[in-house]
Amino acid sequence: MKKFSKVKYFGAVAAALLAVAPIAAPVVSSIASPAVVQAATTTDAQKVLNRYFKDSTTTSQKNLFEFVSGESAITAPESLAGRRSGPNHFLGTLLTNGDLPSEFKNYYVQVVFSGYEGYPASQVAYDLYARGAGTYTATVYLFNANPSGTYDTPALASKTVTLTVPAATATVSGVSSVSDATVANGSSVTPFQTVASIVGSTKFALSDGSTRDAVPSDFATGLPIFVGFTQSSNPYYDIKQLDGGITGSTFKTPGTYYALFSLSDDVAASLTTAGVTPTVSLRKVTATVTVPGDKTKTETKTNWYVARKVVVGDYAESAATGTANVVNGQGTTVYSDPTTTTSTGKTLDYGSAWKVYGVVKNSAGTVLAYNLGGKQYVKASDVSSTAVSNQAGVFTVKYPSNPTWSIAVYNSDLKVQKLIPAGSTWTTFGVKTLKDGKSYYNVGGDQWVRTDYGYWNAK
Repeated sequence: MKKFSKVKYFGAVAAALLAVAPIAAPVVSSIASPAVVQAATTTDAQKVLNRYFKDSTTTSQKNLFEFVSGESAITAPESLAGRRSGPNHFLGTLLTNGDLPSEFKNYYVQVVFSGYEGYPASQVAYDLYARGAGTYTATVYLFNANPSGTYDTPALASKTVTLTVPAATATVSGVSSVSDATVANGSSVTPFQTVASIVGSTKFALSDGSTRDAVPSDFATGLPIFVGFTQSSNPYYDIKQLDGGITGSTFKTPGTYYALFSLSDDVAASLTTAGVTPTVSLRKVTATVTVPGDKTKTETKTNWYVARKVVVGDYAESAATGTANVVNGQGTTVYSDPTTTTSTGKTLDYGSAWKVYGVVKNSAGTVLAYNLGGKQYVKASDVSSTAVSNQAGVFTVKYPSNPTWSIAVYNSDLKVQKLIPAGSTWTTFGVKTLKDGKSYYNVGGDQWVRTDYGYWNAK
């Protein structure tokens, strides 16, 4: 039998074959999946969550407690259908960027603080409050709301929000100190009327037990900060207490004055809230005033004032030359003010000599102090213009006419300071001639005894 590699059909045969098996293009049939309706997708939920919830936020310890303690969505998922805005807004604006859009009506939400999974809101709130300042993390979960009025699990999306509670800022609870000032009669009043003078002199006590220096914003704005001078020490300041006698540019009468400065509304409110009791340096007045913008209404307002003490002394300083010899057996203290009330912490040794640049006298002409240069003052009673011979030894009291009598101890002005008994012994530090022309032993400080009212032995 012979094989053929190709078979060809012609004419009617070919037509018959085509009629039986026509050549057609392939037909592709597709089976469509049934449509699935979803209330929300994971992608949609995550986009909404990322857009409308914060990445981080800062709040106070009090605000965090108030928000968390009453929030049911801390304990279990909570529907957002009616909680997208207004007073019932989910956690206020603690976690969100504002009112939530309509997309959120189809969601439930739950907030879980790290470390408090499964805890009720009240316990979370109290624990966070007790921990105080710090950084906390909360994870916000979005669940799909289903037609049965509940929610589907698992959550569609989640986002972690960082919450920072800074350390509480301490408020002003009083005045810790206000430094006094001492000036000579006739000095200018201007330096005591400036804001800088009261700011640099005042230190406030704070609610946490610490203190801080005053700053300009602690004092009133829009009002006369410097109120005036008063000689009254009444802590309940009254405008009638102002001293109308200080009308010029200088102090004209020696005495004690107080420069009054108004505190700001914020500081005043802190003091009032703290229930501070007024003092000489922190004064208070409660007055009825007209409400700003409405002259028909009045309100009660509490104002507070810092009072700085200014002592106007009966003294005047003038230039002088000479030498101050230390005659006080214990040495002499160096002071920073002409009234010799504020020590510099320095002392000058007994017997040392120092150049004099100024002398301080009162209105009667009595010498009170010497300026040794650079506002370094020593008491006049501790020094002398004449040198003291170094006479270290022991003096025994024995009055020549009657050995049983006591003798007087004098100061350098020959005023009796006290009596010392016969037979008593005293360490001597030097010897000098006082203004009566007699010789005296120094027995410590500005204390002198006649050299001829006893006997002396060298140490």
